[in-house]
Amino acid sequence: MTTAAAETATVTLPANAVPSIDPYLMRGLLWCAHCTTLMAPGDPILDTSKGSPVWRLAYTCGGCDRKADAGIVDETVWRRVIARANVRSLAPQYRQWIVRQMLAKVNLTIDGRNLQFLWSM
Repeated sequence: MTTAAAETATVTLPANAVPSIDPYLMRGLLWCAHCTTLMAPGDPILDTSKGSPVWRLAYTCGGCDRKADAGIVDETVWRRVIARANVRSLAPQYRQWIVRQMLAKVNLTIDGRNLQFLWSM
């Protein structure tokens, strides 16, 4: 899902931009396309795919209990945002501010493998 907005937008960080140390970049913006419920930070996911177990931050749907690896979701969204915003470098604490300026919401698709972006600029 995309909007008819321009392919790129120039974003300038204003003096009143608020820094954040929230480890969940998509807090309040990630939605479950399966049940249309807002996904929120939830219990971590135990990843054993590379041998030794690693706990990963996760988003959990409050409606159907689907989970998504927050690291993968956040990195995918950030790459799309910086490409669209023409941002070359930005202190990490301002990432959430930029994301909130550029995105209205992101849907985690029903299969849980893709993200649909609804851009606000």
